[in-house]
Formats: sequence, structure tokens, C-alpha cells
Amino acid sequence: MITTIAYCAVLSATLAYLATYGGKTGQWGGSLLLGTYLLALIVALAIDDGRTRIWMMTSVDVFSLGWKFALAIWSTRRWPIWVAGFQLNVVAAHFSIWLVPSWRGELYYAMITVWAIPTLLAMVIGTLLDQRHEKRVRAADSGAGTI
Repeated sequence: MITTIAYCAVLSATLAYLATYGGKTGQWGGSLLLGTYLLALIVALAIDDGRTRIWMMTSVDVFSLGWKFALAIWSTRRWPIWVAGFQLNVVAAHFSIWLVPSWRGELYYAMITVWAIPTLLAMVIGTLLDQRHEKRVRAADSGAGTI
């Protein structure tokens, strides 16, 4: 329970940062991340049957991979491709469970959740680096006409 609360706090801080400084890419990424998180939470809490829940969580994560990949293609920023790559690892973990059912349990949970923090870090650090780059470009453009 404490892990979930801590993740929600970090997720909230990330979403606030993206909403404030992320531009269109950050706002889209943050909105879709929140929507996907809430969808996964509903699936986790509402479905009792373990097999059905795994299928539904796999579906949510495949959907998440789709929108993250689309954001990476649409965006001029670099961080969305990292986020899509992390999500690809999550989807691969889901499919590996179907190939090796003995991995279900703690290992399965670890394999699909370990990528959550790098995803949030990539979004925040990527947005920060984008801001720095934009400041340098603006400074260079404003100083280009002076001697």
C-alpha cells in the first residue's frame, strides 16, 4: 500500500510538472499517462479473476504502448521515444508470462512495474532538457543580429 501511495505522489508531481512546463507534448503525455493509470487501477480493483485481470492489464499496457508510440512519432521531442521503449519492455514482460507461466507472481509484478519510475523520470528530465535547449536557441536567435 505504501508503494502505491508513493507512486501516486510521484505521478502527481510529474503530471503537475508536465502540465506547467511540458508544452503540448508534455500535456498530451501527462493526460494519457493519467488516463492509462486510472484504467489500469480500475482493472486491478474491479476484476477478481486472475487470468482475466492479466489479459485486461495486458490490453491496457498494449494500448499504452500504442499511444506512447504515436506520441513519439507525432512529437518533435526526444523523450517520448524513451517512454515508448520503456513501455515496450512492459508489454514484452506481459507476453513472456504467457510463454513461461511459472513466472507469475512476484517476478511478474516486478517485471511490469519496474519501468514505471524510469518512465516518469524520462518525462521530467526530457522536459527539463527541452526547456534548456529552447532557452539556448532563443538566446542565440536574439543575439544573432548584434555584434
